[in-house]
This record gives sequence, C-alpha cells and structure tokens, in this order.
Amino acid sequence: MGSEMCIRDSPVVAQRRGSEPADVPPLTPREEALLQLYNGWASLEARCRRGGVKRALRLLAKAIAVVGAAEEAAIARGVGVRRRKESGATSGLPGRRSPVAGLLFQSRGALLHRMGETAGAREAYRRAVALGCGAPAFVGWARLEEEEGDTRLAEELYTRGVATDPGHAPLHNARAAAAERRGDVGKARRIYMHACTRGACAALLHGWGQLELRAGFEARAEALFARAAFHGRGCADDRAYAWHALGHAQLRKRCLAQALEAFQRGLALSPDSSQLTLGVALVHAHKRQHESARILFSRAVRANARHGQAWRAWGVMEARLGNTAQARRIFADGLSSCSSCLLYTSDAADEEDS
Repeated sequence: MGSEMCIRDSPVVAQRRGSEPADVPPLTPREEALLQLYNGWASLEARCRRGGVKRALRLLAKAIAVVGAAEEAAIARGVGVRRRKESGATSGLPGRRSPVAGLLFQSRGALLHRMGETAGAREAYRRAVALGCGAPAFVGWARLEEEEGDTRLAEELYTRGVATDPGHAPLHNARAAAAERRGDVGKARRIYMHACTRGACAALLHGWGQLELRAGFEARAEALFARAAFHGRGCADDRAYAWHALGHAQLRKRCLAQALEAFQRGLALSPDSSQLTLGVALVHAHKRQHESARILFSRAVRANARHGQAWRAWGVMEARLGNTAQARRIFADGLSSCSSCLLYTSDAADEEDS
C-alpha cells in the first residue's frame, strides 16, 4: 500500500496520469459479454497483415461506444454520474473499476503503440490502468515510456504493476528484460530471485534461464530450464517452452538422447508446436536420419509457415546433402511464407553448424 501511494503521488507519474476517474454504475453482464466479443474480434483482426490494425481499432472504437452508451443510459435514468473534467478526455469512460472495459483500452494502447502514436497509446494505457486492467496495461505503458527514453517512469510503472499483481509472471519478465537492456544484469537477476520467492512458475524460471544464457552462464541456465520443465507451475504452453529451452541446451552439448527426450516431452504438452517439432527435426538431422528429419521439417513449417528458423534449417540440411535444387526451393518457399521474418537468426543456425 505504501509503495502504491508513493508512486501515485510521484510528480512524474501524476503529470502523465491525470486525475482519477469518477464513479459510474457498473456494466451489465450483457454489456460485458458484448465488450468481450468486440475485443476478441479485434484481436483476430490485429493479427492480419493488411489493414488488420486499422480494422481492430475500429472495432475497439465501437466497443468503447458501448461503454459510452451505458453511461448515457445511466444519466437518462437519473443515476448520479460525475463527468470527468480533464481536457482531451474521451467520452464513454466508466470510472468504476471494470477490467473488461479496461482491457479494451489496453488493447487500444497496444495497437496505437504499434503504430507509433505515442500520445494516444499513453492515454489508452492510463485509462486501462484506471479501470483496473492491471498488470498487462502497466507492462505496455512501461515499455512505451522506456522507448521514449523515460526509464525512471518505466521503472515506477513496473513497480506499481507488481504492487497491483505480484504474481503476474509476464510483468516480472518484462521488468527484468528492461533492466537487462539498461546493462544491469544483476538487477534483472534480483528481480527474478525476488519474484520466484512468491512461487517459481515455469514462465519465470524460463525467463531467468534465458537471462543467464545470454550472460554466458550456460550451466546455470540449463539448471533453471530443468527446474521450470520438471517442477515449474503454470499452463501447458509455459512448461512446453521450458522443455524447448532445455532441449536446445542439451542439443548445444550434442547430448542427442537427452535433447530428443526434452523436445518430445514438450510436444506431449503442446503437440502443434512448430518450435518443438523443429527441435526433434534437428536431433534427427544430427543423427543423420535425413528422411525422418525431412518429414519433421515439413511438419514444422506446416504448423507455422512463418517459422523462418525451420525453413532455414531444412534448407541447410538439403544443401549439405547436395540437394541444391530442393534447398533452393525450400529457401524460396520460406521467403515467400515469411517475408517479414529474418530467416538467418538464432539457434537454428548454430545447431546446424557443426
């Protein structure tokens, strides 16, 4: 509570937050269901390549209009609603905490941030926070301020997010990554250590392991990946990512049997994972089981046609086998499928280079 009030009263935060919203009647279950539908549709559109972000923003605007209509209806019924007086305020913002409505503003903030509209994104994140959206809004807002060069405000927002939701693993991961970007690996490590005292979930342990790996502590990273895979709490996907990381740690040491076991255990949790399927394919390629590797590479790119590492690793294998025409076709198909991705990246290149 003390840290929350300290940050709320901080001048640098107050300058960008504005005043607190006023109370209005809560949304009805029907209105909340409608907002969830709009937000789900907007999320779908945002993933589309051409015009998707603009369509998503239009859908979110319609959803926010639903919130505004609810406010107008409350006024018409004579329910006491105090209008916000801030300059530039968007109509239709309920002051009472409503995480469903807050999620609309968090989504709007993320999309505007993606489009480079900083001021609009900041306002949307601020409103999401005021409505009780919680950690996701704090993470988005903090990243925006970091990109704008205000690392102090970003850290304050992360701190406030932790006070709001101490168990939110993505927030701790984002905060540690920000510390690492500032060159403070020690602070990033302390963030993970402190967060894990509340409960070492797979997502936190995996993030911590990646930090140690980038810092050059491979044995420490592998131990964290193993802890995440075997003992970490969390959803199946989080644990599958941990198995994936552990598999690559074993593959880097050419411990093929252990790597294969890790990738397969990950696939048992996430059967459609292109990354885990690629891991199994790389093991087969290292064992010179080229026909089965070929089948697995094909399965990986079918699961995710934009997985540039899988396309590249497959093409490299074919080229090394002397199948130049087939390798050329694979590279061309990969470039066509993931024109916005970098094919020559990360571990797939390293693990194929022996």
